[in-house]
Amino acid sequence: MITYDRRGYGRSIDVPVEGGIDRQVADLAAIVGKRRVIAVGHSFGGLVVLGLAAQFPSRVAALVVYEPPLSWLPWWSRARRRIAGGEVDAAFAAEQFFRSVVSDQAWERLDPATREQRQAEGPALVADLGAARAGPPFDPAAVVAPTVVARGEHARERHARGAQTLSAWLGESDIHVIPGAHHGAHMSHPDSFAELVEAAIGRSQAGANA
Repeated sequence: MITYDRRGYGRSIDVPVEGGIDRQVADLAAIVGKRRVIAVGHSFGGLVVLGLAAQFPSRVAALVVYEPPLSWLPWWSRARRRIAGGEVDAAFAAEQFFRSVVSDQAWERLDPATREQRQAEGPALVADLGAARAGPPFDPAAVVAPTVVARGEHARERHARGAQTLSAWLGESDIHVIPGAHHGAHMSHPDSFAELVEAAIGRSQAGANA
């Protein structure tokens, strides 16, 4: 299993965030190399793996995308548009995003150093939201890998609608719903999230044996 911190986050906090989603896709393509992978993306990461599948179809055996933001569509969140437009302080935006994805209580439990680290990721968050708002970052017709489209049972309306929209674009008949989950299902329901990956592996193997 390969994991990494995208530009401006975690261990990649000092890596410049310019270049939009195409730059992020190029980063992932460099990490994947010539391997053929099951690519898993949560939230904005879903856009990155969809971009990988569209641009490098031979490298992607199957996908898992959990509640990726379709921010370029006119019905997406106005609050997210304000952040993407730079109308909100980046550190404050990072804090509010953490509170909305995890919880207020979890934020209050963080030690000061961890809070500062999360706030330092604010510029990357603002850049991500701006990149997602700019326009479609991938061509659905170019995504040929089987894709597990997923959301939480308690997904916000925009994410539930986004999952339906994405499923229709990709010709996927089923949307996988994690019971009891919100946007942060990979943290709150890790076993259920792992089952999404197992489903993608099964679909890739079925395709290889067809």
